[in-house]
Amino acid sequence: MIENIDKSTKQREMMIDYTEEILESISLENIMKDKIKYSEGILTLGENKFKVSDKTYVFGFGKSSAAMAEKIEKLFDIHLEGLIITKDGYEKNLKNIEILSGAHPYPDERTFQNSDKLIEKLKMVEKNSTVIFLISGGGSALFEKAEDDISLEDLKITNKILLKSGLDIKNINVIRKHISGVKGGKLLKVLKNKNCQIFNLIISDVENNNLSTIASGPTNYDESTFYDATKIIEEKNLKNMLPKKLVDFMYKNLEIKEKETLKIEEFKKYKVKNFFISKVEEAVIRAYNILNKKGIKTHILSTDLYGDSFEAGKFTGSIALEIKKYDRPFRKPCILISGGETTVNVEDSHGIGGPNKEFVLGFVDRIKTQKGITQIAIDTDGTDGPCDSAGAIGDFKTYEKIRRNYEYNKVVNSKNTEEIFKKINDLVITGPKESNLNDLRITIIE
Repeated sequence: MIENIDKSTKQREMMIDYTEEILESISLENIMKDKIKYSEGILTLGENKFKVSDKTYVFGFGKSSAAMAEKIEKLFDIHLEGLIITKDGYEKNLKNIEILSGAHPYPDERTFQNSDKLIEKLKMVEKNSTVIFLISGGGSALFEKAEDDISLEDLKITNKILLKSGLDIKNINVIRKHISGVKGGKLLKVLKNKNCQIFNLIISDVENNNLSTIASGPTNYDESTFYDATKIIEEKNLKNMLPKKLVDFMYKNLEIKEKETLKIEEFKKYKVKNFFISKVEEAVIRAYNILNKKGIKTHILSTDLYGDSFEAGKFTGSIALEIKKYDRPFRKPCILISGGETTVNVEDSHGIGGPNKEFVLGFVDRIKTQKGITQIAIDTDGTDGPCDSAGAIGDFKTYEKIRRNYEYNKVVNSKNTEEIFKKINDLVITGPKESNLNDLRITIIE
């Protein structure tokens, strides 16, 4: 599964084997098994059963949504139709549900086209029917209809600035929701007065499994406001960096209720049921259960580790060194696991990388030549940042190889981790994965 990587130490080989086993355990097939069932018009979600209409539609957006639709289509014995928008390379061949693909993490010309098609198809659903939305991470970039005359170019610039700003995904999505015609619950308005039964089936990749943050919450209510969005822009000094048209739109609508995202009072008028196919902590929990059975004591540091990627990597490296040298706070041998989503503040750098590779670089910068410690950090969807790699592996050999091939201090500040780890053969490449459960980091200390 993981190819073309340096396996020259026993720890490296172990870590790669463990990671492959964990990725298999969090495959969509394994996650959806027993959670969703359908028989003779009854949809079972967990322990709850629902009578659904013979006329059932399936719509979705996100990196995992096409794979989810494939499983749903196999599950149901009635005719389904609808439309899914997924990332390039994540497409599936389905019978009646249309699949469209687009760019991620930055929108392209297909973004508006695909989204318009989904909206038009949603408008045509029959009254009193059942509508299933399949929602997963990546939906924010893949599904969009801009407010007023905000252009695709404005959105591209905005997304690049936000993703390089160091803001966490929650705050990024507060801004996204307030320049969008579909995010923040606004998509539900298409179904107004149709009396549809609505199910949101969700794979979460965000902190606290916040429904309004996953794919920017097109089918859920939102508590944030234009005021919140402008406050984030001001605090991060983005006002003069973002497109003027977009900034003007937000300030212009500070007091205009009709332009706000969908609030809970209006949301309650729709018959919506939310069901998590998987929550963000599931990858960490499954990894813990697998690794604990290997005979090495395993500890969860955090299921929601956030902050700067490089600094979080250094922090984890410090804990690993403390264990290695002093057997505290845990005795060695042991394994440390963390999940969540750290961020890379790119600023003026033109490097290409991702938070997991940056995390490993910070880790290696801290442990340097210390042997007996190895870390692997990946995005569970198989793509770390705007790259084809899932992440990287790091240990004393990584540090030595970087120093041999690069001017070390420049590398640390370059944010160009894709090229660096590729050259030294420490990239982790898994290919696209159906489950998108945020990042997973595993550290072994012996």
